Amino acid sequence: MISKYLFPHRVKKIGLFLMIFGFMVGFPILLIYFFGSAELQSSLLEFLHNTFGLTYKKGFFGNGLMDYFFDEVTSVSFIIGAILYGFSKEQNEDEFISKIRSESLMIATYVNFGILILAIIGIYEMNFFKVITFNMFTLLIIFILRYKYVLYRHEISLSDEE
Repeated sequence: MISKYLFPHRVKKIGLFLMIFGFMVGFPILLIYFFGSAELQSSLLEFLHNTFGLTYKKGFFGNGLMDYFFDEVTSVSFIIGAILYGFSKEQNEDEFISKIRSESLMIATYVNFGILILAIIGIYEMNFFKVITFNMFTLLIIFILRYKYVLYRHEISLSDEE
């Protein structure tokens, strides 16, 4: 991966903060929204309305999906944070790190589209929408996890040689 397209190392901390914020705030809401009972969803809606003064509107599909700006804020925060964190230069950026980054991105792309293909073949109606919603984030998540894991293993092997 050509390093001129990477962000400077100093934005890595900003990216980590945004990614953690988006995950910590957005993921529980997403789980309750998609997998919680109607009672749990309504208590979440009431909590958000009472705490933040948020109101809701009917969703695009007309089936009562609630739409808060919270979804947008947490999703955009996570995506921007993951991009900044995953695609920022390391302190010692070299060819080996570039190779790991490229391989990790390739594997993450394969897995992401593999999930998409399985969803297209075997999941229908609203459940398909739920899988696609999670699939938006899998490319970045798998890329970062694999990239950091390989870097960690490489650092461990270097410290074992010394």
